[in-house]
Amino acid sequence: MSDLYLKADSEAALIAALTEAGLTIDGQPQAVTIHDNGTVTDLYVIGRMNDADGNAIPGYHANVRTVNAEVIDKLDPLSCSVASPSFVFA
Repeated sequence: MSDLYLKADSEAALIAALTEAGLTIDGQPQAVTIHDNGTVTDLYVIGRMNDADGNAIPGYHANVRTVNAEVIDKLDPLSCSVASPSFVFA
């Protein structure tokens, strides 16, 4: 299982990457995607984030949990490291 923390320059860039990875329907992100090979991808679009002082963190953010190698490869360019994720999958 891989947890991906994504950061794009804009909402449009994030949606484009999610669409390329097969995680949208008609341009709308899907919380859960069941792929043809039976794997499942969970998606949580966060959007804009603020730091502890209320200052905007640059970018547009989403979290993805998947075992699907194709999704991981397609979203890897937006993947970033985080010190403390704002959302943890149960």
